Amino acid sequence: MAPPSNPRVFLSYAHKDGASLAPRLHDDLTSEGLMAWLDRERLTAGDVWRDEIEHAIDRADVVLALLSAGSYVSDVCRVEQRQALEKG
Repeated sequence: MAPPSNPRVFLSYAHKDGASLAPRLHDDLTSEGLMAWLDRERLTAGDVWRDEIEHAIDRADVVLALLSAGSYVSDVCRVEQRQALEKG
């Protein structure tokens, strides 16, 4: 099966220590034509963020986990990574 022409990439990162790298990576990916999903770009006030994140991971072709000291202790990051692994 051929890869999608505009792959959807979900960025998982810890706000504690990945908040400066994630937006730069998002911008780089989108400038190359990929559809990158970043919480700060996609979530708005009133969203049920957990549902939105789960849907974004389910729709993603790639989940890119930015591993850092903060991500290892983040329950949210672990849930995102587990969901991505279960999705395959």
